[in-house]
Amino acid sequence: MAMRCLPLLALLALAAVPRPARAGYRLDLPLQYNAFHPVSARALGCGDCWAALTGLAPVFANPAALAGGPGPAAEAGGSAVSAFRSHEILGTRASLAVPATLIAGWGAGGQCLAFGARRAQRATLDFDDPRRPQVVERLELNHDQLRGAWRIAAGGSARVGLALGFDRLTMDWADTSHRLAQAAVNSQGFALGCEADVRRDLTLGLFYRARTTFEGSTGFDYLDTLRTLELYSIVPSAAGLTARWQIDSGFAAAGQVEFTAWQAAIDGYVGTLDWHAGLELSVAPWLTLRAGGHSLVSPIDPADRDRHPELHGLYFLTAGAGLRWRRLAADLGAATSHPLSGSGNNQNIVAFSLGYAHRPPAAAAPPAPRPEDRPVPEPHDQPSEETGQ
Repeated sequence: MAMRCLPLLALLALAAVPRPARAGYRLDLPLQYNAFHPVSARALGCGDCWAALTGLAPVFANPAALAGGPGPAAEAGGSAVSAFRSHEILGTRASLAVPATLIAGWGAGGQCLAFGARRAQRATLDFDDPRRPQVVERLELNHDQLRGAWRIAAGGSARVGLALGFDRLTMDWADTSHRLAQAAVNSQGFALGCEADVRRDLTLGLFYRARTTFEGSTGFDYLDTLRTLELYSIVPSAAGLTARWQIDSGFAAAGQVEFTAWQAAIDGYVGTLDWHAGLELSVAPWLTLRAGGHSLVSPIDPADRDRHPELHGLYFLTAGAGLRWRRLAADLGAATSHPLSGSGNNQNIVAFSLGYAHRPPAAAAPPAPRPEDRPVPEPHDQPSEETGQ
């Protein structure tokens, strides 16, 4: 039987291109570009910038940034994303993930090893069936990650990291009366990263996250006929540059640019280039404040965005705080696009995390004073030629 494209394909995959399949139907599952939960509360508060990540959370982002003192450490976190639209006919409900991350790690001798689980996406999409306009259908997509990462010191001022693991995509598709299809598809993922302290107060880094491809099949009950449904989905690859400037012992700035290859994930999408920037200020040994901003460029084809300007890209303002008490840490981060993105599609995000470290990582050293900043003795401080004092 020749493959038939579901009417839903035009809604979900935005004009997916048919290709040979063993059955009559294929569905390209769209991982919503603006439904990914943040990697960590600390990064979210600092412009969702991976350069601001420390501790164990980089296991999911840039493994070269893993940091921890000698001994065991652990982190757990949760997050929530408000409802939004990623296409004019697709509405996505608010999403809550608690826990969103669970990580354990160990540091020793300049090396750090970490293992973690993450709920990367939890999206529930609502849409009308084009063949049955009176019927509202629901598609639930969950993307989960398991990662193990190893970071080692490469010389006195450089670090490299590798993360490997498994990804799982689950789908539950139903209308108001019964389930149409349900499936779970597994795949693999990996990421690479490197960092170098080019100066005592400046760290630069590179990261690359490989593309993850999901392929599988499941039973499909469509118009009271049981079929086999071919499933296909891609988490696009991404690469970027990071920078962290330790301005003072308690004040740091972080920045990041990232390219995401959405054009390889869904037909009709284009690649995106986003920026992230943030500041971090330690106002007391137990309190750190954060602020920043970042872009979320829409990968929808510009021609489609012109017809539906409410689906513009978003610009976020972020803020956060961190508390430290002995070996315990708590972080809170929040982001909103309302002040900078105008009317139409907007989004709010919050995240929290709790952590334990057997011995917290050493605080960054303040930048070395420049020669011109060193105090010059006043003339009266010099010994007198008459008294020798």
